[in-house]
Amino acid sequence: NMGKQFVRLAADIVIANSTGKGFNTEQLTEMLKSVAETLEGLAAAPEGMAVEARGLKVVAPTDWKTSIQRNAITCMICGYSGKLLTPHLKSKHQITPREYRKKFNIPARTPLVSKAYRAKRSKIAKETGIGEKLKAARKAKQASS
Repeated sequence: NMGKQFVRLAADIVIANSTGKGFNTEQLTEMLKSVAETLEGLAAAPEGMAVEARGLKVVAPTDWKTSIQRNAITCMICGYSGKLLTPHLKSKHQITPREYRKKFNIPARTPLVSKAYRAKRSKIAKETGIGEKLKAARKAKQASS
């Protein structure tokens, strides 16, 4: 049955995109329906005809802690997923990281990047001694003011 095949494919897509992101059953069900309908629509469309993925809603996580994963961070506004969020927030939502953190009650010092990206940045900072350089610069600035 063709319909069952779309549901199976949709389930694979939804599982791949939602694992560990804190979605509730209702959100997952909506995504599943939406993806299955879209796949069915794409399959039914005449070849060569551009088909818009109408109704394919990406559901954003509801808890900021689940939005920050090992290899990606998910936008809580639209569901976009990437290694870092700041460029996306500025270009797609015209808001600053500070406004975003405030909107979702995210602690001010929480980096809006994936855990892997954060670890990589930290390693580079340690290797280049950037922390020590910053400390020295702050001390020099305090001494001159």
